[in-house]
Amino acid sequence: MPRHSHPALLVLGLVTAAGAIPHAIGGWPPAAVALGTAGVDPDLIGGIAAGWYFGSAAMLAFGAIVVLAWRDARAGGDFGWRAALAVAATYLAFGLGALAVRGVRPHFLGFVAIGAGLAWTSLRARPGRS
Repeated sequence: MPRHSHPALLVLGLVTAAGAIPHAIGGWPPAAVALGTAGVDPDLIGGIAAGWYFGSAAMLAFGAIVVLAWRDARAGGDFGWRAALAVAATYLAFGLGALAVRGVRPHFLGFVAIGAGLAWTSLRARPGRS
């Protein structure tokens, strides 16, 4: 196994993908109830639900990309780390932007932590890095 196959990349990919489950199953139902209780139009709730579930699907896809990036790094490839770095940048941008707009909340700190971890492990997975 090449030295640039950083195992943390695999772990973070799995964590990223696994985050889709509580996001979809645990996050949306209470949000939908709260919106309904607040009298939000059902059509609007449906639109928000579509975006919410798309976010869950994106988290699953991002995790899959990172796992594939880990496989590419293991095989000595030079592309996977770049794909994982793009996912890292997305998580960091979202997390930091949400913190700036909504204030410090553990949920958003989680995005920053995953993004920072992915950035670090992606850069460690570059070929020629020892």
